[in-house]
Amino acid sequence: MNLDSRHVEYGLIFAIFLIIVFIFRDEPEQKSRWDEPKIIQNEFNENPILAWRGEDKGGEVVKIKYRITNQNTKLWVFDIETGEVVHEQPFDRDPKMDGSYRDFTYVWRLYKTERTIDVGAGIYQIVIGGIYQPTSTKGKLSTIIQID
Repeated sequence: MNLDSRHVEYGLIFAIFLIIVFIFRDEPEQKSRWDEPKIIQNEFNENPILAWRGEDKGGEVVKIKYRITNQNTKLWVFDIETGEVVHEQPFDRDPKMDGSYRDFTYVWRLYKTERTIDVGAGIYQIVIGGIYQPTSTKGKLSTIIQID
């Protein structure tokens, strides 16, 4: 079989074209199953903690927006059924240097990472506390979220 050099060139150009098309094609944007809530500032000022479901590249997450008014503030997440801590924010936060509050959004990953466990379905209480595990959630700012 004798191939003409022109046919080989056309074949190579077509192959390069196909490779370029696959490299630069657009992936369809995936729609999140959960919409981010519209935060109404007056309501947030009355109860400055809000949690909602979301997704990131690794899987499902819970996003938590809360207000920091005290030094060494961190989040604690308790399983309502067992009362056990299922997640602890790995770092503490402080208000601004002038003493005014700071609003912070924390992402609690529901899939296994180096700092989190694989979280199953259940009802969880998110509590804003200090650097030590709170013995009681009474009087602390908290919210409850159900994970299906």
